[in-house]
Amino acid sequence: MKKETTMCAVIVSYEPDEAIIRLYDSICKQVDAVIIVDNASIRKTSKDILESLAKKVKIIYNDKNYGVAKALNQGALYAIENNYKWLLTLDQDSKFSQGTYDLLIESYDTLPDKEKIMLIAPQYKEEIYSEETNIFSIPEIKNIIWEKQNFIITSGSLIKTEAFAKAGFFEEKLFIDKVDFDFCLKLAQKGFFSLIASNVYFSHRLSNPAIKSGIKIFNYPPVRRYYIARNSVFLFKKYFFYSPFSMTMTLVRSGIFFAALKILLFEKNKFEKIKNIYKGFIDGILNKYQSNINNTMKNIIIFTSAGIGDFLWTTSALRLIKDAGNEIKVMLVTFNSNLELTDKKLAIDEFILINNKYYSSKNIFVRYVYKILFCIINYRKLRRYDNILFLDQVQWITFASKYFFRIKNIIGPDLAWFGYNIKNPDAKYYTQAVSMPAYSDIVHMSVRYQILIRALFNTYNLSMPVFPDTSYLSDKIKNIIGQTKKYKVVFCMKGSVEWRYWDLNYFKKVIEKLDEIIDVTFFIAGNNEQRKKADNLKAGVPNADIRNFCGKTTLSELHEFFKSTDLLISVDTGCIHIASLAKIPVISMHGTTLPEQSRPMSHKAVPLCSYRDCAPCNDKIALTGKICNNIQCMYDITPEIVFEEAKKILLKEDTK
Repeated sequence: MKKETTMCAVIVSYEPDEAIIRLYDSICKQVDAVIIVDNASIRKTSKDILESLAKKVKIIYNDKNYGVAKALNQGALYAIENNYKWLLTLDQDSKFSQGTYDLLIESYDTLPDKEKIMLIAPQYKEEIYSEETNIFSIPEIKNIIWEKQNFIITSGSLIKTEAFAKAGFFEEKLFIDKVDFDFCLKLAQKGFFSLIASNVYFSHRLSNPAIKSGIKIFNYPPVRRYYIARNSVFLFKKYFFYSPFSMTMTLVRSGIFFAALKILLFEKNKFEKIKNIYKGFIDGILNKYQSNINNTMKNIIIFTSAGIGDFLWTTSALRLIKDAGNEIKVMLVTFNSNLELTDKKLAIDEFILINNKYYSSKNIFVRYVYKILFCIINYRKLRRYDNILFLDQVQWITFASKYFFRIKNIIGPDLAWFGYNIKNPDAKYYTQAVSMPAYSDIVHMSVRYQILIRALFNTYNLSMPVFPDTSYLSDKIKNIIGQTKKYKVVFCMKGSVEWRYWDLNYFKKVIEKLDEIIDVTFFIAGNNEQRKKADNLKAGVPNADIRNFCGKTTLSELHEFFKSTDLLISVDTGCIHIASLAKIPVISMHGTTLPEQSRPMSHKAVPLCSYRDCAPCNDKIALTGKICNNIQCMYDITPEIVFEEAKKILLKEDTK
C-alpha cells in the first residue's frame, strides 16, 4: 500500500519530549518518509531527542519559532517537490496503532467521488480518556464509517498534496490554533470534502486537559488563549457567510465567552488568561496579524530572458508576488515578445523590454554593442531599485547589476538552470543564493521559478501559469478559421532551436492515418520561417484538408485559435504551453528535452519521450556547446505511437 500511495509524514516539533519518539515509532512503518520541522527548540533534552531521530529522518531546523502553519507548509513543499501523493500532518503529542493508514487508504479507494476528497483522518481520543483509546483493534474493524466534517484537527490528517494547488496552503499569519479549521473550510469552499473515520481512533494530547465537576478543561497557557481568541475572530469574519451557525459557535464557545467562563470557574492564572482572550479578540477585529511579507523589501526587479514557453512558466511565479503584498513595486525585464503574454493579474508596475532581434543576433559585434547600450540607456531606471532577482542565468547583466548599477541585493538560484547538481556560475555575484532542489534537472521549470519567489517573499502558495484574456478575439478567429470538418487538429513542426524537430514524413504519416478514420481539418501553426515547410507538408498529402496558419496569428490570436480546436500535436516548443493554457489536449514530443522539466502544465497533456541514455541533449548542449546531429531520440517517437495517442483522444471526445 505504501509504495502505491507514496505517503510523506511531517511532524511539527517545539521543545519535544519522549512522546515524539513514541509518535515516530507508531507511524514510521505506515508511511514512505518522515520529516520533522523543528521550530527552534533550545532545551538540551529536546535537542538530544531530535539528534537521536536525525539518524532516521530528515529534520528541518528553523532559526526561530515560525509557528505551526509555516512548519506544516515547509513539510507540504517537501512532499510536493518530492512527488508524494499524500501528506500526513502530525503534532508531537499523538500516537497511532499500526495499520491505521493502510486501513484508511484501503477504504478510501472504494469511495465514490474520490477526486472531490482531499483530506481523510481517523478520530482522535484525548489522553484523559486513555482507557477508551485502548479498546479498539485495527484488524477487527471491517467497515469504516466515514463522516463529512469541516473541522478536523491537524494531527492525523492525511491530505492529498494536490489540495495545496487547488485550495492554497496553511494560513501562516494564524501562527498556531485554528490553522486546521481554516484549511478544512478552504477546502469546503472550493467544493472539496474532508472525511473523518468515526470508528478508527488515535491517541492525542491537547495541552494539559483535566475533568472538573464533569466538565472538560484544557488548561491552555495564556499565550494560547490569545491565539485561540484572535483566530476565532479571523474564522468568523472569513467564513461567516459560508457557515453562519458554526462560525458563531466557534467564536462563542472556544474563542471568547464559554472559554472565559470555564477559566473563571476551574482554571488557575485566571487574570492573565482572560486578559489575553480579550486582547486576541480586539486584535482579531483590528486585523493585527504578523505579516508574511519581507517588510524590508519595497521594490524588486525580476529579470528573465525566457522565450515563450519558459516565460509562461515564469507567470506562475510572478503571480505569487501579488500574494506576498501589493505594496512591493515590481519591474519586469524581459524580451519584447513576452509583453503580449503578460496578464493583468501579475503584479508588474513597469517594464524594461529587451529587443530580441539584437540581443540574439548571430553577429557577435551587434550583440555586444546592444548589451552595452542597454545598460547605458536603462541605467537610471535600474539604479532606483534595491533588489534584483534572476530567474535564469545571464552573466552579463548579473555582472552589470553588481559593478555598474550597484544594486544592493542580487538574488538567484544556487544551481545551474539545467540541473545535474551543478553550481550556478553566476552565484559569485549574488548577495543571496536561493537553495534549489538537488538534481533539479528532473524538476519542472515552473516549480523551480516558484521556489525562488517563495523563498524570497516567504509565501507558501502554489500557482499555475496565466495567459491574458483573449475572448475579445473570438469573432476574428472564427472568421479566419472559416468552415471546417468535425474535428480540428493542429500541428507545430519545429521548436525554437534546430535540435527540436520531428521528421516531415512523420507528420505526413500521422495526417494520412487520422484522415482515414475521422472527419478532420488539419492546421499548421508556427512562425513565418516555417511557412515553406508547412506548404511542403500540405502538398505531400493533397487529399487532406490542410490549412497553413504559419505567420498568420499573433500569440494572443494563437491562444484564442487553440480554444476552437480539438488537439495539438507538436514538438517541445512554446505552442504546447499556449495550447495547454487554452485547455485543449496536447501531444508533446520530447527527446532532446525531458517532460519532467518542460511538459505542458495540463492534465490533458500527453508527453511522449524515448528516454535515451544521451538525453536530454538540450541540457548537454548548454553544458558542452556541442550540438547533437543525430537526434535519434525524436525518431524513436514513431508516427504509429503519435497516431494511437491522437486516436484515443479524438475518439474519446466522440464518445462523449
